[in-house]
Amino acid sequence: MARSNWKQLDRLATIGLPVLIALDVVAGIFFRFRTTSKLWLDEAQGVNIAQHSFSQIVGYLKNDGAPPLYYFLLHGWMKVVGTSDFDVRGFSGLVSVLTLVVVFFAARAWFEKTTAWLALAVVAVLPYTVYFATETRMYSLVMLESCILLLVLRHHLNQPRWSTTVTLAVVGATMLYTHYWAIYFVGVFGLFGLIRWFVHRREAGRRDWMLVLAPALAFVAFLPWVPIFNSQRLHTGTPWAPGPGIYQIFTWFNGFTVNQSVHMVVASLHNEVTMLVFVGLVLYGVFGLAMKRSERTLLLDYTGASDARTLTFIVMVTMAFGLVASHVSGSAYVPRYAAVVAIPISMLAARGIRNFETPLRIIVVLGLLSGAALWTDKWGVNVQRSQGGVIGEALKAAPAGSLVYVCPDQLGPSLLRYAPKDLTYIGYPRFEDPSIVNWYDYLDAYNAQTPVQNAAREANSITASTPVYVVWAPNYGLKRTCFDFTEALARSTQRHLVTLVPLGLSGYYQSMELQQLVR
Repeated sequence: MARSNWKQLDRLATIGLPVLIALDVVAGIFFRFRTTSKLWLDEAQGVNIAQHSFSQIVGYLKNDGAPPLYYFLLHGWMKVVGTSDFDVRGFSGLVSVLTLVVVFFAARAWFEKTTAWLALAVVAVLPYTVYFATETRMYSLVMLESCILLLVLRHHLNQPRWSTTVTLAVVGATMLYTHYWAIYFVGVFGLFGLIRWFVHRREAGRRDWMLVLAPALAFVAFLPWVPIFNSQRLHTGTPWAPGPGIYQIFTWFNGFTVNQSVHMVVASLHNEVTMLVFVGLVLYGVFGLAMKRSERTLLLDYTGASDARTLTFIVMVTMAFGLVASHVSGSAYVPRYAAVVAIPISMLAARGIRNFETPLRIIVVLGLLSGAALWTDKWGVNVQRSQGGVIGEALKAAPAGSLVYVCPDQLGPSLLRYAPKDLTYIGYPRFEDPSIVNWYDYLDAYNAQTPVQNAAREANSITASTPVYVVWAPNYGLKRTCFDFTEALARSTQRHLVTLVPLGLSGYYQSMELQQLVR
């Protein structure tokens, strides 16, 4: 192609790049408030807890395993806005939109204006950030808090002040009260300050010891919650899954480019291309040198740029600490925990795009990532997270006073949100109201009696005229338990099972089956 044609394309790309970024932002905001799914377990559990008073919220969280800040905020939000599915998800959507504003200023502080605009575009369309904007959970808030921390950290490194130290401490404390993986993220800030102090110890740089002080103050502010945290650590944990394998240290980044409401990521060209593009851009953001206009090769510096090294240190050490700690303690890891590093890794990807230097190259690379990401975002709108709405609709035909066993009780929060209120619901394994799952020593409750023993006991309390239904699902850390309980209950009551709604394993993130025990 003639040189004049390339120049003309570059001029057009100079106009087209802001247009593409604007389209990314508009599309990203649109998809942040678009989902057709019912609330699944974690969302419904959170809403059910947050509807209570602050003191009651703390009581429920002792048996749940989470810190309280998000639930307090959601409580206030629901008081003002409402409790419909759209209402409760709107809080996460609004927080995620605020994060788009902050991420621009954070990336501008760490790099320069073009990278800041690119970071805005990346965070706007990234499937990870879009999905959690549509989920009634704390992960959008975690991303906002981490973004604020990065912004303040950059200003502190430029000019350390008591104001930035205090701000780092306050935001760090709020993050600790939002999600426990913040322990690793905030802790890495302190470690970063210690390393800087050691390197610059002869100069006794004030910014370094103040940077150590800020996380320390955050952890001091967290001390009142430590007794509850320690009880949760010992008695709640994650009984639904084992700890992560060491191999996950090398695979966790895949979660940023897929929709999180699928149990298993099916291999596809689209998923592979999106992941490879994103990871490639992150690596190029860490080690890449800006291409000159006449160059056609990617140049790498194995030491990386200074600011990129800092963000890489924060990302990698946080994830390494978290995964190793989870592996040692046997606590599960799921991709949503990586929300603590979603913003810095997105900023590195934006720097990778910026390193292509010319508007034409940048618009091509950003267009490839944006197109792949928005395809996933659009697809995710119709992914169904819970079958609870379908089961709830079917239960409307059940006579008032019918007995509905929910096995495991982990199906309860979602199911009861959409099911008739004039039925009696009993959750397995505690045989209590399953609207809020009690995770305290959950496996002990599960192991207390066998499914057959439990079924025989329950059968003794069921009269011949009582309509009985069972909503159940396999797995959930309980293997065949619910299947065995359902079969044993049918035998003990001398009834046979009729499937009213089959298990939707391929269509729902949280699937469940409805059966009736018929004489």
